[in-house]
Amino acid sequence: MNEEPKPPEAKPDAKKLSIPPGLVAAVLLVAALIFFVVQNGDDVAFEWLIFDMTGPLWVVILVAAVAGAVLNEVFGFVRRRRRRRR
Repeated sequence: MNEEPKPPEAKPDAKKLSIPPGLVAAVLLVAALIFFVVQNGDDVAFEWLIFDMTGPLWVVILVAAVAGAVLNEVFGFVRRRRRRRR
């Protein structure tokens, strides 16, 4: 009864710590936003049509960016809808 010794079974590696790329991107985006807000905290006067306001520069830039994104989506929706009707 000469049994050959079995080689030790390879243990599966413990779960390696892997950071999802989406989490890395989110952390970098939040860090960039924090720096942006800190650097653009000065108050500025803002006039548009009948509106006359004063507020932090970062708020003005953020509102303009959001308005631009919304308008882009609206015009994109209208363009796609017109193409479907043809």
